[in-house]
Amino acid sequence: MKKLCCFIFAVTLVLGCFSVCFSEESLAGWKVYNEENSTAQLEEEGNALNLIYKLYRDQGWVSIETDCAYELTDKSILSFNLEAVGPANLEIKFIDIDGSVFGTKVSLKNFKVKTYVALGLETVEYWWGGNAKFDGLKAVSFAISGMGSGKVVLSDVLLQEGGKSTLMSAGPVIDENAEIDGYGDLARRDKKLIPENPGVLQFLKEMQDSSPDKNLISSQ
Repeated sequence: MKKLCCFIFAVTLVLGCFSVCFSEESLAGWKVYNEENSTAQLEEEGNALNLIYKLYRDQGWVSIETDCAYELTDKSILSFNLEAVGPANLEIKFIDIDGSVFGTKVSLKNFKVKTYVALGLETVEYWWGGNAKFDGLKAVSFAISGMGSGKVVLSDVLLQEGGKSTLMSAGPVIDENAEIDGYGDLARRDKKLIPENPGVLQFLKEMQDSSPDKNLISSQ
């Protein structure tokens, strides 16, 4: 087992189905970064990369980054499988040739089982550096931020043309559950998911009916 930087926590990057930017030579080309109070260890195990990390309080971060001179288009998709244990966040970043960072962030709490993730330029937004115009891909970065420790598994990382993003497009989010079946302010209450008590619906109808006889809204 090869080791790079001796530290604590684990992100596993399983290599397979890679484009030119993600070498099957495992550790080759990947650089490890961390803020001074967080620790990270990148090691190879079989055909996998393990990033072992421990984040400092609630403001720590670690990351791995690889150069990637790929011609991203509106149809380009970065895809991978993600599985995680822990309360931190995963930041996925496209870094362009003048140092502009475009990214998106997902909570690792939502990936307790292996899940396919895909994203393109419409999924990320400008974060910092350079300018707000994407001028051509220079590098791809996966960062862990927040707090705690756990294990993240990234497998089958691939840059390709064509495909559909599984993440929401960048921009303001009014209701992040808007596309889930059912209705509700937070979790959707589809009949197949969380059955709604019909008495609640009747109560809401009566509260909203301002007529004297309470008969403007049909009862259940």
